[in-house]
Amino acid sequence: MPHRTPKTSAASGSGLLLGALALLGGASWYLKHRSDERALSRRQRLPAPGSTGPSSTSLSPSWLLGGLGAGVAGAVVGASGLKQRHRTDARKRPGDVHLSGHVTIHRSPEEVYQFWRNFQNLPSVMSFIERVEPMEGNVTHWVAKVPAGQAIQWDAETVDDQPGRRLAWRSLEGSDLQTWGTVIFERSENNLSTDVSVSFNFSPPANGGGSVSQYIQGLENAILNRNLRELKARLEAGENPS
Repeated sequence: MPHRTPKTSAASGSGLLLGALALLGGASWYLKHRSDERALSRRQRLPAPGSTGPSSTSLSPSWLLGGLGAGVAGAVVGASGLKQRHRTDARKRPGDVHLSGHVTIHRSPEEVYQFWRNFQNLPSVMSFIERVEPMEGNVTHWVAKVPAGQAIQWDAETVDDQPGRRLAWRSLEGSDLQTWGTVIFERSENNLSTDVSVSFNFSPPANGGGSVSQYIQGLENAILNRNLRELKARLEAGENPS
């Protein structure tokens, strides 16, 4: 699955624009009514014929500040959304690699999910993974397949697990690299197959990490799609998905 720009980008930009317009409108409203109040105050100092004193009519400060407060609140909300967008987009860095692939397998979503959910199965079809070992809870230990040099490994946590529908994982702090991924299982229109969409994402450490960067840059969509065809062949040949 290709990397998608978060929807918060458009929403936060709109929120900031609306907040700014509300702020300007509130300020204009405040200044106009403040001017009207001063003019009214001057007139009130001259008693009307037959009256015993000036009228007590006056604009309340809370009314005057209401529009201004709404504008400030709108601007704050918009700025907060923009800050969130920047925090999300910070994951996009030079050297990142985003792999995406798709395959249709003549097996049910539940069967394909079952194969993938047992992450130890992945090295048998994913050529860039050496092994995956289960750990405590939803954590697994992954080791990359590299030609030579220092082993590249990371611990990953399963963050979304919807049987027969979706899996998502991400690496934990302290890993050799940042990585996250998703796989989505959708029943095809003929109700006999499963459309599988896969995304693997890799980000090297801030210090560069020579062997890590070399490993990441050697990955490409063609490799993932070739691996997915291998997965298709195995499952359609009747291999037990467990």
